[in-house]
Amino acid sequence: MASLSSFQHGEAAYFWDSELLIANGADMNTQEKHGDTPLDEADGETADLLRKHGGKTKKELQAQGK
Repeated sequence: MASLSSFQHGEAAYFWDSELLIANGADMNTQEKHGDTPLDEADGETADLLRKHGGKTKKELQAQGK
């Protein structure tokens, strides 16, 4: 399965990569070793895109018991 957790580059590339991974079934809430999700690292249009597809922050997932 595709993962969003490995992105560490510019906003435009991050947005494009996010669209590609979403289209291929990526988990919007995959967590890296400290529990951060892609939404914790995103901003602007990328954050909006992740939210639109069910993305949550680390704190939101913790509040849900995940």
